[in-house]
Amino acid sequence: MPEPMATSQDFWNWVCGPKLLPEYLLLLFRSMTQKFEESTNGSTHKTIYQGIAAGLEICVPPLNEQRDIVEYVFARVPAVDEIVLKVRKSLDRLRGYRAALITSAVTGKIVERQDSGLALLQNTLVQEI
Repeated sequence: MPEPMATSQDFWNWVCGPKLLPEYLLLLFRSMTQKFEESTNGSTHKTIYQGIAAGLEICVPPLNEQRDIVEYVFARVPAVDEIVLKVRKSLDRLRGYRAALITSAVTGKIVERQDSGLALLQNTLVQEI
């Protein structure tokens, strides 16, 4: 039944009942990003209309399984965050290498050599990662 709350027309309010953990619903909705993006309408103001939102179906396992899923995912978040950070740093470094290579090529600082510089480049990248 309805619960008092302050909101606007821009938000759907999902209130969990006794058979659904809020943390589980959060993880479920985060995994449904593509579905939500496909369901939005509007050119300026993207929204999911009532008929579409009311028709969403989700898998609701028993509470003990929901707890297990939440604990499993949340326990791994720090490790995943660390990996994401390392990948972002590597991408930033590679963008820097690319920019430096383009600058060197445009300014004529690249000297053609007979032997391949591939091994040197691979060693440099491996050492820095």
